[in-house]
Amino acid sequence: MVDAAILTPTTPLVYAAGALTGVGLLWAVKAPRLALLLLGISLLAGQLIRLPLPGQGGGLLLSDIAASVILVAAWWHLLQRPEKSRHTVRLVLYVLAPFILWSLFTLVIGAGSLPSGGLLVASLYWARLTVYLLLLPALLVLLEDTNLRTGLT
Repeated sequence: MVDAAILTPTTPLVYAAGALTGVGLLWAVKAPRLALLLLGISLLAGQLIRLPLPGQGGGLLLSDIAASVILVAAWWHLLQRPEKSRHTVRLVLYVLAPFILWSLFTLVIGAGSLPSGGLLVASLYWARLTVYLLLLPALLVLLEDTNLRTGLT
């Protein structure tokens, strides 16, 4: 009975999504051009393919994984060349960070009024919003690299 509750029918899909994310993160650091290709493909197919999560009607989108991979690749490039991306860091700090922090603050304040399990779902939606908001600065960081930019045109 306990293993039926722990091992739901969607458990293999969750493990596959975790493995895909792990491989994608390593891949994005080594080959950001391919990570950008994955993002482009996932923007169309990623909205159609949904990995169900237990306990909620929605799920994890393929584009969520691709956007997270792009964020890691951009963070890696930012660590390699921090002096070239000052305007992008300012964009995140002055424009996006206040909104992200405010939305997190409202999530924490409203946590008491959510039904059981609702805080997890709301937190996952906040994480999705944050990843998608940080996608623009991440793409700016990646496209500042001339080697990467010339391969895309």
